[in-house]
Amino acid sequence: MKTRLITWARALPLQRLLWTSAASAWILDILSSMYFVRYWSVKNTGERMWSMAMALQGQDWYALDAEYRQQLTSVVAMSAGMMLLGLVLVNTVFYLYLGFRKRWSWQYVLTYTLTAAAMGVMTLFEGVRVGVVWDLFNILSIPAYLFLGFIVWTRKSECAAKGFRFKSAQNPE
Repeated sequence: MKTRLITWARALPLQRLLWTSAASAWILDILSSMYFVRYWSVKNTGERMWSMAMALQGQDWYALDAEYRQQLTSVVAMSAGMMLLGLVLVNTVFYLYLGFRKRWSWQYVLTYTLTAAAMGVMTLFEGVRVGVVWDLFNILSIPAYLFLGFIVWTRKSECAAKGFRFKSAQNPE
């Protein structure tokens, strides 16, 4: 079964497969980011972070004014959103590199897809329910990320052929 699946993946047209995989991974990343924003909100992560940080300093989070607490949690949420945006932008660059078969792109995409699947499993078993649609998306994103990682892994030798090369100082061309 495994060898038949590998043979099938290697028989697909490489360029179309890489661009389809890159586009699929990008869409999954956008939807996963939206899931994470909802997950962050439902779990009340920003408030929990501030509460813990203040407790470690011997201060009471709930002694602060409610409006001030809201502002502090908004700052944390905006910071997390900027980190998510940065991650999506970095991933976009590597997905483009994958489409153009650039060196190192397959390693990044493979590592990221496996990590994203693992994060999906972790949030699935944590027990935080963010809504039926988003929970279903999280469940379906796990095999989707694993499948994309598998596709990239099967074609890694062809993805490593081109890329940026640094000229050696001893051998200028």
